[in-house]
Amino acid sequence: MASGQEPFTLAIVLAEFFGAEGKWTIDATDISTRILARAEQAIYDGEKIAPVPQELLRRYFQRGVGPWQGSFRVREQLREHVRFRHLNLLQPHYPFSQRFHLILCRNVMIYFDRPTQETLIGKLAEQLEPGGHLLVGHSESLSGIRHSLRQLQPAIYLKPPATTHS
Repeated sequence: MASGQEPFTLAIVLAEFFGAEGKWTIDATDISTRILARAEQAIYDGEKIAPVPQELLRRYFQRGVGPWQGSFRVREQLREHVRFRHLNLLQPHYPFSQRFHLILCRNVMIYFDRPTQETLIGKLAEQLEPGGHLLVGHSESLSGIRHSLRQLQPAIYLKPPATTHS
């Protein structure tokens, strides 16, 4: 997660599509409490945020003043949609009460051996809604891993919708 750029980028996309008052949330997880604390601050140096279009910058960020000059903070209206949680991807049970429509697990599996990757993909697939998507990093592949997902494109997988039998 580094410092929260990916969850907040996704939050901006969702706010643009569903509205900032929409009923959507992002659960951003990491095993590092240090990284989570930094991401929760939602403060970015102006250089890191330079690629953000000016219109989005005005809508979703506050300019720092005084000692914070040159920095930007994600506005509270957007921050309230993103929950940062400590999570070990290999823990026995995940603390989520609902399934997800989208899970991004990018550039994590490269650190695990094949059996661990298979366990992880199984756990993530369980957390997806039928019809939900799993996105992995472009340097990662699920080939050679037993799983129930259908590959749509490189790094994009679909949990098949539930079928009903009559």
